[in-house]
Amino acid sequence: MEIKPADSAVEPILFDEEEVKLSLKFGFLGLGMGGCSIAAEFAKIRTGTKNNLYPYSVGLVNTNMGDFAKIPSLSNATELKLSGYEKGAGRNVILGEQAFVENVDNLRPSIERIFQDREFVWIISGLGGGTGTGGVIPAVEMMYEMGFAGRVGLILTLPRNKEGRQVIENALARLQLIIQAVESKQLGSVLFVDNEMLFQRFLHEDPNMSEEDYLVKSNRFIAQTLHRMNAVSASAPYGAFHFDSSEFLKMLSTPGVLSISCAEIGSNSIDLERIDSYVTPFEESIQSGLLSTGYDLATAERAATSIITRKQVADRIYKLSFTNQIESILDSYAPTATEKPVSTYVADVKKTFNQDKSHVVYMFSIFGGLDWPQRVSELYDLREELLQAERTRKKSDVFAKISNMQIETQPEKPITGSPFGNRTAAPSPFGNRDTSASPFGNRTETNSNNDDNESPFKKTRSPYSS
Repeated sequence: MEIKPADSAVEPILFDEEEVKLSLKFGFLGLGMGGCSIAAEFAKIRTGTKNNLYPYSVGLVNTNMGDFAKIPSLSNATELKLSGYEKGAGRNVILGEQAFVENVDNLRPSIERIFQDREFVWIISGLGGGTGTGGVIPAVEMMYEMGFAGRVGLILTLPRNKEGRQVIENALARLQLIIQAVESKQLGSVLFVDNEMLFQRFLHEDPNMSEEDYLVKSNRFIAQTLHRMNAVSASAPYGAFHFDSSEFLKMLSTPGVLSISCAEIGSNSIDLERIDSYVTPFEESIQSGLLSTGYDLATAERAATSIITRKQVADRIYKLSFTNQIESILDSYAPTATEKPVSTYVADVKKTFNQDKSHVVYMFSIFGGLDWPQRVSELYDLREELLQAERTRKKSDVFAKISNMQIETQPEKPITGSPFGNRTAAPSPFGNRDTSASPFGNRTETNSNNDDNESPFKKTRSPYSS
């Protein structure tokens, strides 16, 4: 599927270091290097409001202490190390989970302090590694025990195609538990970040960008996407309908996947007599998404579109014909959604827009309670292809020759004590492995009638264990 490059995939142009209000008090708990890097970008966001300069509270949890050196010191971000595992988890999911579980009693007081006044907490993990992938399940369980049931969401990055089978298997195995928890309505929203999609977008925009710049800008783009959604829903409403803070929280608490999109249309391009002048880019934005794509939007339980522009433009385009078209499109994509408001807002140009973007109309859409993206299925298929390729790959010619070689030797006298004969076999790292220690199996069964603060994860087994 060809992905249309997002206009704003490099630099934020809305609500950037300005005096804006926010709908919800978010907290972010980053796990592992990937999760911590994204969480740190949320910590860097400034609002320009004196009593709320850095609005987001952030906790950074990692095993490898060297990774923290790559993240600047931030007043609203607390680094939390997993003692005893300072060298990292080495993409070992079992080790990553073990590190979090063994340190949970030490983590809890700090995390309670960090998020004590937060209305919603996002746990961020880069799926495929060790610490972040292994820690995400016990992190959710810890937050539930702390009373955050119904107020926890996940931001999960999906690996790129070229990261290898082990990374893909780690991601899929952990997703199995998460999918079961969401399907049983025990866990709130999941926001996927498709790293393959974002990489291709940035590659299209600037092929000469360095890898370091790409990582920084893509992480910032992820943070700005959710921040802008949090800000636009707190803006001054133009009409009678308003997607307010309570509705936004309800959307985030809905079990299932979130999809966020944004169409940016030059106000001079919008002609109310030519419906396609704004309908076409609006639909394209919904289909392509900002962080991931490939959703059946008809499965959405809730949907909303929020439109914001400056007052002069609003007076010209916010007409019944305009909002009716947007409502019709939203309804066509999410026909069975229980709520699907279309809200219009007015922005203070000096406080909201960069000057060169003050003529733009922004159309944000969010779909909640979605089924899983096509990318998850693609990763499963890719894993199967890689497994098949490993099974069928030929041995090297040298290895084949040596393996088939037959040599008879008659030593003149017996040789004793050979290091290669009569050995006591050492435990092989590749054979007779015990897979019963999988972090995806033998979990305590969760009774559907239990207290809401209990773990949302039920007993299951890994699809990759024997």
